[in-house]
Amino acid sequence: MLTEQLKEMKEMTDSEIDKMDTVDLVRKMIASIGDPDPELRDNLIYTTFAQLITEHHLNTSFMADILDICIDDDYLFFRIGEKETDAVFTRSFSALVVALILNEDVKGRFLSEAIAVEACEKAVRYLLEEHDLRGYDEEKGWAHAVAHGADLLAVAVQHPSVNTESFYPKALDALKHCILQENGVYTNEEDERLLMVIHYMFKRGVNPSQLEKWIDSIWTGLQDKKEQGWSNEYFHMRRNITTFLKSLYFLPALKESAPDCRIKIETYITNDLKSLYQL
Repeated sequence: MLTEQLKEMKEMTDSEIDKMDTVDLVRKMIASIGDPDPELRDNLIYTTFAQLITEHHLNTSFMADILDICIDDDYLFFRIGEKETDAVFTRSFSALVVALILNEDVKGRFLSEAIAVEACEKAVRYLLEEHDLRGYDEEKGWAHAVAHGADLLAVAVQHPSVNTESFYPKALDALKHCILQENGVYTNEEDERLLMVIHYMFKRGVNPSQLEKWIDSIWTGLQDKKEQGWSNEYFHMRRNITTFLKSLYFLPALKESAPDCRIKIETYITNDLKSLYQL
């Protein structure tokens, strides 16, 4: 049984793992990547993927094959658009495995240019199409689709294969889509995971004026919703936006490289509080 195999592997040395039939084991793990059992899915399958990939127990050709499987419609986009179903676990944990492999490729190139670019583009598409906003499920553990999608996009914006001039606007659009959500409130630090995308964009030289316009567009989205009248959806959106912007305000790179963005955030938040509570 897969659970027992993975538990036994946790007690193995590196040399013992290298003697295993890891190809067969990984194929079983892929088949169960979205299992509703959190012990198997999260504590065993995902952590084993992380160990095998980051500790270099898999050859690069096999990792490319895994990535190719995980970005297709049966994994990263499995029943995409559904909410409150178990399909989210397959999508969300496929995103994490893709992020692991793509990150290894950032450190030492082994993927073809074509599949690396495809994986990065699908990171954007995934966040645009994912509608299940659950963080932690008391029975089935972490769904965390938006957070895991953000982890994947944070790797994608670092990848040397992407053209930052054309890719970064798409990445920002995907972040904006997540931040403007009105169908629920993020409660499991999704804002900070989304923030890491911008952190790594700064490391590669995102234009501060581009980010400033992007902040304007987010705030415009909130004002457009406000004009429709007070509603539960408006307050959901407001909470998600203000929480994200407050986190963004304290991003070290913003303070160092984009002080005008910080001033803009401070102005928006302050004026919003005055308007809402008549301070």
